[in-house]
Amino acid sequence: MATPAVVKLSGDLDIYHVPELETALATVSAGDVIDLSDVRFIDAAAIGIFVRVARRAGMGAVTLVAPAGPVRKTFELVLVNKLFTIVDAYGE
Repeated sequence: MATPAVVKLSGDLDIYHVPELETALATVSAGDVIDLSDVRFIDAAAIGIFVRVARRAGMGAVTLVAPAGPVRKTFELVLVNKLFTIVDAYGE
């Protein structure tokens, strides 16, 4: 079994950072991990990219690690949390 790729994101994920976010998540596939522990904010433009990642990889196939309170709440409000496996720490 291949070792999952881990993509570490940080700062604000917003419309101004969409190109960088698209590049960072372009190769994420089933079994991979996106570490959100250093992400402070996410907007609709960035959420759209996460939805595309989930569709490409499969429902629940990508793990999101440690989304902070506001980021986790945003995912829950728009039900994006249903598209990913969300854990509080890597390795859970």
